[in-house]
Amino acid sequence: MSSLREIEVKDKGRRWFSNPDEDLYLYLDDKGDIDSVEFCYGKTKDEHVLIVRTDHQFSHMRVDDGEQNLNSYKESPIYVLNGRFSLDLIISDLTSGIGELPKDLQEDIIKFVRENVGQHDFTAKAAQ
Repeated sequence: MSSLREIEVKDKGRRWFSNPDEDLYLYLDDKGDIDSVEFCYGKTKDEHVLIVRTDHQFSHMRVDDGEQNLNSYKESPIYVLNGRFSLDLIISDLTSGIGELPKDLQEDIIKFVRENVGQHDFTAKAAQ
């Protein structure tokens, strides 16, 4: 798996990192601290997203790419409920992808995700 590389964006409150199989979006507050994380993974096969916000709000969804109907134009991708997931597997993928980012940023991302997803049964259904 290749490392995530930062993509330049004009919005100072957002950082975007990408590789062929993953996207990581960091939304920052006015002080530059992480306020929300969206980690999209499995882009080339079965795309899913883990969205984590402050105050222990999170959701895990599958990305419907809009390409199911063969007789019409492609529709816009949307998030659909997906239920069960393994946070440990997602953290493992995320850790691999961010391995070349500055160490303090890596730690901030992982800490934010772990703290805001909390001590839930990670294989149970995510909050919707």
